[in-house]
Amino acid sequence: MKLALWQPTDESDQTIRECLHDFGDDVLAATWKGADRTGGVREDQQAYARLKELAFKDDLTCLHNRHFFSIRLEEEVSRHRHRKKPASVVLLDLDNLKSVNDDLGYAAGDATLRGMAEILLKHTRAGNLPCRYGGDRFAVLLVETSKAGARLYADRIRDALCSRQFAHGRRVTASFGIASLPESAIPSADGLIQAADEALYTAKRAGKNRIAVYEVKPHE
Repeated sequence: MKLALWQPTDESDQTIRECLHDFGDDVLAATWKGADRTGGVREDQQAYARLKELAFKDDLTCLHNRHFFSIRLEEEVSRHRHRKKPASVVLLDLDNLKSVNDDLGYAAGDATLRGMAEILLKHTRAGNLPCRYGGDRFAVLLVETSKAGARLYADRIRDALCSRQFAHGRRVTASFGIASLPESAIPSADGLIQAADEALYTAKRAGKNRIAVYEVKPHE
């Protein structure tokens, strides 16, 4: 079944339409079913808004997903180029989610991911963007935030997670990697993610439950 969906006129929504292609026709049909086809544009817009939420939200944690994060990160990097505003990315991996899944089951693992999302939402100010990046990884975009500010934020999240009492009784920790503009000297979205990822694995190799900040190497 192929659907003729209402098409927005705003060119910026092209990315939204591209994201929607990731969903099968059955999913689109189920979401579109709620629209009254005799109701005109208003119902079409409401149905499109529901499709947009599907495209940009992680259904387990209710955080935004990697698609939306990538769009916002590109915007902030562009803003940095034109206005010289700082921006930071914090990547974090849960250190022991696999053992929770293996020993206690995936329901306990899912509860851990939702708990991590709650911590991020509670401790992230409006205007910044926490998302589930995939699997046991989360990412946070900190707008107009320097490397020092990003480090303080990561310390706050790490402390909140360490003190969190999960229903399954396991202690959960995370490792963090930080990259910032202009300090990381990588004025591209992909480069900033790669730098934060490199810092994250530095934290992992150092023993986990740690925070590492990307530092520009002398030859760079």
